Amino acid sequence: MRTPSVQACVLGNMSVGKTRLLKKFLNTYENPRPTIGLDSVILDANVTYKGSQRPFRIRLFDTAGQERYFSTIESYVKKCKVIMICYSLTEGNPMDVFSKWLVKVKNVMDADKIKLLIVGLKADLVENLLQCNNFLTVNRECIKRNLNHMTCSSIEGDSSDTILEKLKTLASTFAVETFDSNRLTRSVTVTLPSNTQDTKSGGCC
Repeated sequence: MRTPSVQACVLGNMSVGKTRLLKKFLNTYENPRPTIGLDSVILDANVTYKGSQRPFRIRLFDTAGQERYFSTIESYVKKCKVIMICYSLTEGNPMDVFSKWLVKVKNVMDADKIKLLIVGLKADLVENLLQCNNFLTVNRECIKRNLNHMTCSSIEGDSSDTILEKLKTLASTFAVETFDSNRLTRSVTVTLPSNTQDTKSGGCC
């Protein structure tokens, strides 16, 4: 039986730390190069289904943060079931980033049919999250919209394991749907109608 695959992607402005965070997911520590267009990694995961552990894969797309690349990656984003939007805890107006990428997602897919994870990066530069305006601003919006919101340092790797587990949990919902669909397909029995027809020999009536 083929292992199900769930597609996910990471969106956010350039140089926020998206690629470095993905490197942490893979336990690789070389300095990442800027993403041109998009790249992808495969993550292995498991989900409990019908009382047993079943494997599935997450194909996670790492996307470039420049606006000019979005039309190129749009067709890939459309197929994703989990979207992770990253913003900086220390730079710029976080709501501009949050709103921009959320609008882009809603323009290409039905946001009610996907799972969203909002991640504030560069946590190593923040002394106290409860005094961080960027965090508090986005957190209020996430509470209002009932969205998952987490923080991490993609350099130090702080909380990267927790974010990875959350990503797998969100993706597992769609893996279970695939298992259910495959199970129903195998269990359907098609009964063909009988072609037998009573005929009389000789004559027409």
